[in-house]
Amino acid sequence: MEKIKNEFVDIKINKEIYEILKLWNKERKEDIKNHKNSMTRQPIYKVQKNVWGVGDCENFDKEEIMVDCETLLTLEQIKDGDLDDYIDYHCPDKDNLETIKNYIKKRGSLEEVLEVLQDNEINIYQDEIVYSKEEWEDKAYFLTHQEAKDYMQYQKHNLGQCIIYVDAPGYDNRGTFDTFLQLLDHKDIFEVKYDAR
Repeated sequence: MEKIKNEFVDIKINKEIYEILKLWNKERKEDIKNHKNSMTRQPIYKVQKNVWGVGDCENFDKEEIMVDCETLLTLEQIKDGDLDDYIDYHCPDKDNLETIKNYIKKRGSLEEVLEVLQDNEINIYQDEIVYSKEEWEDKAYFLTHQEAKDYMQYQKHNLGQCIIYVDAPGYDNRGTFDTFLQLLDHKDIFEVKYDAR
């Protein structure tokens, strides 16, 4: 990190901007002192929401079948009986419902479950496995850890499972944003005048 001189100029500044700069300067230094920056130089705090994106048969965290346009079920959910009501309603062989449901619950893979459904003429919305990958989607950015925590609290009804991820402006960033964060994190940005009485 290059050495930044601590020189001051006399200016008039909007009071609201002054208060924000003062808050950032104080809280970011405390974040670093208390290790809330996760050892990241010039931290940027991102609140990320847990989402499921599209995967494929070789790169996935979860596999499901799409029963109807709103219902996706894993093998574990099927074994727990979450497909039973659908089978009750859609199975043409009403005399063997319990046998079919028990047989489906004993299958070792979703491929086998799909085969049993097809063999018994129980049609589902999508006759193939849906592969999903767990991802973290950026929802909001902050310059202090506390503001990120506050956001997670007041937006919890929209966020669901979420985390604070600490990021940085980027490797060897020589732009003014990185310089600005260096100033906030390592300098007293306001000159303190002492009364010499």
